[in-house]
Amino acid sequence: MNKRIRVNLILILVISLIGCVAQSEVTPTLSLPTQTAEPTIPPRRITPTESVPLANTPIIIPPSEDLIGQFFSLSLLEFNAIYSAGDMALSPDGKTLAVVAKGKLERDNVVWVWNVNDFNQSFTVYHIFLEALWSVAFSPDGTQLAIGGQEKIIILNWKTGTILDSIDIPDSEALQVAFGPNNTLISSSFDDKVNVWDLAHNTIKYSVHGTVGFSPYSFALSPDGKLLVTGDVRSIQLWDMLTGQNLGSREGPDGGIGIAPTTVFSSRGTFLASTGCDEFVFEGCSSGKIIIWKSDSNTPSIISEAHPSWIKGLAFSPDEGTIASMSGEGKINLMNLGDGKIMTAPSLELPIKLPPDENFIVTDIGFLSDGKTLVASTSDGIQLLDIVSFSWMPNLRFILSFGYSYTITSKGEDLNLRKAPSINGEIIRKFHVGDWFVPTNGGPKFADEYVWWKVSTADGTEGWIVEMPDWYEFNP
Repeated sequence: MNKRIRVNLILILVISLIGCVAQSEVTPTLSLPTQTAEPTIPPRRITPTESVPLANTPIIIPPSEDLIGQFFSLSLLEFNAIYSAGDMALSPDGKTLAVVAKGKLERDNVVWVWNVNDFNQSFTVYHIFLEALWSVAFSPDGTQLAIGGQEKIIILNWKTGTILDSIDIPDSEALQVAFGPNNTLISSSFDDKVNVWDLAHNTIKYSVHGTVGFSPYSFALSPDGKLLVTGDVRSIQLWDMLTGQNLGSREGPDGGIGIAPTTVFSSRGTFLASTGCDEFVFEGCSSGKIIIWKSDSNTPSIISEAHPSWIKGLAFSPDEGTIASMSGEGKINLMNLGDGKIMTAPSLELPIKLPPDENFIVTDIGFLSDGKTLVASTSDGIQLLDIVSFSWMPNLRFILSFGYSYTITSKGEDLNLRKAPSINGEIIRKFHVGDWFVPTNGGPKFADEYVWWKVSTADGTEGWIVEMPDWYEFNP
């Protein structure tokens, strides 16, 4: 059978999800933050017969606003099976997470919004009709999203779906965006410029130099909104956010900062961190370092050999006591700034994944507001690291994938096909060696300590099976 299922099966998946969204049985084994969120749109459990007048109700966009459309809501389990996650942003109060994502099959560009205290169902999701999406950021009051894409920046009221502003950037892109003070917006692009926009007039107030030749496409804004930081190969540059005046630089020791460093302030502005390279090999980095300045000192602390390659992401914990770093290969380290101890997070890659995950990528990292959970944006959706147990939340990555077919192996002989995703579900039939199936709409779900997929067999019979290593193989 072909590697990809036919388009009609994909359409059945999308139409069925839009028409009726069944609530996933999600039973995470790790504790998420326990504080009670106070969202304007409360998350709700959905049953097939329930009318949902909130986030799941499609918003009618005026004909002139043809940039967005609203989709169905999903649990994090379902989202990870369907989407690859990109840039992400936390609201200033830490209660809401926005994520740029792309469909694994349909390749649609979307922005999802989640309540960080309840990943069982997203607040809402918007399909953005642009060729590419790069970035997302919350406004200071948390009500608006700036969405950076190909040739356009959209400012959206994420609770209502109303487009508040649309900025055209012909022949350019908004690789990173952030709201600044006094009705301004900051964006970076491949032309090595960081632009500060006057939103009152949709014009560029000023531009400063910022090298973004390689990922990340980073600049940093201080928590008080007064200082803008950009990077180049030799140093990071400090700019007065109000006027664009250069306030000096911070030089990187022993070979400079490195190409297009990522920079980040701690939550209270006590620290400014950037990345660098200790050793270059074939125009690449073979030993990444982290450079940290305290706000009252120009002399940095250097963490050498923090990673064996480029460091593409940094994040401070809310209490400013820990810094997380991410390498180009997706390796994540956490360093205690008090004692210098470094811990390496378990690998997120699944060597048994079917089909093989050739391009697994970690795009972004960040701490939730209580500092107990690290969020990682990956090509397999959103992953959550519990800082206390130092383990990833289970059952958020999968062996199976939508859009592919699989054949039963000898170890999968007599695999049960059930009417419901439960070990107590009625058995429809048993699979035998050589039988094949395709994951279809409805799954995955988590129940009875198993991940369950709804599948379609060769004769069109549908039912539920458990996900289990070595019980089936990918049909190339």
